[in-house]
This record gives sequence, structure tokens and C-alpha cells, in this order.
Amino acid sequence: MVARWVNNINFNGCFHYNILLYTGINMKSITFHDKIIIIISLIISISSYGMLVINTRKSPNDTVVVRQDGELIVQLTQEELKQDGIYDFNFNGGSGQLEVKDDKVRMLPMNIAICPKAICSKTGWIDSNLKTIVCLPNRLSISFISDEILEIDSIAF
Repeated sequence: MVARWVNNINFNGCFHYNILLYTGINMKSITFHDKIIIIISLIISISSYGMLVINTRKSPNDTVVVRQDGELIVQLTQEELKQDGIYDFNFNGGSGQLEVKDDKVRMLPMNIAICPKAICSKTGWIDSNLKTIVCLPNRLSISFISDEILEIDSIAF
């Protein structure tokens, strides 16, 4: 089968057509309407990604809040976000650390006894109000809040 495929390779620009033949897709079975559907799908995909990138800009007055059971524990202002460092905070059941770097925030790993799977620290860096770090065993949430009202209020992946 491979030898048949190698013999069909034409290096004069028809390589992609031979790969389609090898995979069993016949170009004659793709109609004009199929091509239109593919093009429209690509346009919708690219434009939705572009809208997501355009609308995820940071507000100049964003703050980071850490909440446990909806109660505010820590609030970092924009001035504190500009200074790289590690901020310690205490909550019911333990203590945690936030690392701030380049206006981004992440949760540092906690003791395995209070956060066994460490999903909150594996979430990584957040940099806009469209992302949130959540620690379910400790009922913590870390997110950016903004005074501005953005056009997008939530995104589901």
C-alpha cells in the first residue's frame, strides 16, 4: 500500500491530491456546495477567534480578588499588580500564595493535605477578567474584576 502511494507522488504540485487519494477521499466526491460549506465554516471559525482576541483587552483599573465562599479575603490593586512578587494570604483551613508577574497572577502550590490535586496551581497564569482560578477543596476563587463593562460577559470552552 505504501509503495502504491509512493509511486503516485508527483512533485509538480499534485502531492496533496495524491495524499487525498491515499486516504480514500476522492476529490470528485467533494461538490461545489461542500466547498462553500467548508469556506463558510473557516470564515466563522477565524472571525470568532479574532473577536475573542480583540475583546480580551485589559482594563487599566483591573484588580485581583481572592474570595472564599463569596467573602473577600484579598484584593490586589493595579499598583500592586505592577510590582512583581509573592503575596501570602490566610483563609479558613490554611494559607496560600499568589505570584504576580507582568500583570499576571497565578496560585502557587499549596500543601497537599489541604489541596490534594492542586488544580488551582496547575491552572497557570490569568491575565484578564475572562479567566478564573478555582480551588474547590478550599472553596477559593481568584479572578480579575474591572470597573468597565466589557461587551463579552462570559466565554465557555
